[in-house]
Amino acid sequence: MKEEERIIREEPGKARLSRRNLVLIGMPGVGKSTCGRLAAEKLGRRFVSLDREIALAAGRSIPEIFRTEGEEAFRDMESAICRAAAKEKGIVIAAGGGTVLRAENTASLKENGILILLERPVSSLVPTADRPTADTREKIERLYRERKEIYREAADASVALTGRPEEDIRRILGAFAAAAAG
Repeated sequence: MKEEERIIREEPGKARLSRRNLVLIGMPGVGKSTCGRLAAEKLGRRFVSLDREIALAAGRSIPEIFRTEGEEAFRDMESAICRAAAKEKGIVIAAGGGTVLRAENTASLKENGILILLERPVSSLVPTADRPTADTREKIERLYRERKEIYREAADASVALTGRPEEDIRRILGAFAAAAAG
């Protein structure tokens, strides 16, 4: 077991830390879901992707929700799903790229969670059709300019991703343990 995993599972105060949620925030496509699944696996925790939960609850894809109901309706669904997930204890949450744009969502997630901002150069973020707000290079760059300070203000800690999964997860778990301790 790596040092960060040992601290989270075994150190004094582990009961309190084991009940805290690890919440990953950041730009669309930064790696929140990938890192979240790996961190949950390492910690033996349940993984929750807010975007996936929204799509399941709505019975349709996020692009379809945006197309048929609009972004505001999507954000309302996101807030409801966010509140429900934030009430759970000891899980790993991958927040959607826009989740922390609403102060109420950030407050819900912080009640029982440590928010870790995942960062990588904006030039390495790839536009994809399944991300309506980040489906072109121009949209990604605009989102980054608009959101970077909001993400930083919401975060309890940040981790610059290296692209090496084992290293990235070690750093995320270290930031989680340190933020929870301090």
